[in-house]
Amino acid sequence: DIRNIYISLDIPKNISHEYQSSYDDFIIYLKDIQSKYGDCVILRKTKENIGCAVNILSSIEWFFQSENSGYIFEDDCIPTEKFFTFVICFLDAS
Repeated sequence: DIRNIYISLDIPKNISHEYQSSYDDFIIYLKDIQSKYGDCVILRKTKENIGCAVNILSSIEWFFQSENSGYIFEDDCIPTEKFFTFVICFLDAS
């Protein structure tokens, strides 16, 4: 029985003004998803850029501290709201 969606973000190395706006919009989007679905959406953000490889490994470790299976997202993967609806329906059926 899977109850949660975990999302892991690594802060970009060098954020241009244009990219900062997109990143901020993405954070707002994720917080909207969190408010809609409650505590089942768990967001983890690094405080500084730790790099792709380290972030992936630490995200997997962080995830498996709480779960046996599931999905892990990085900051360059932007799912639509329909995806979250699908995942929640799929997870409820399993």
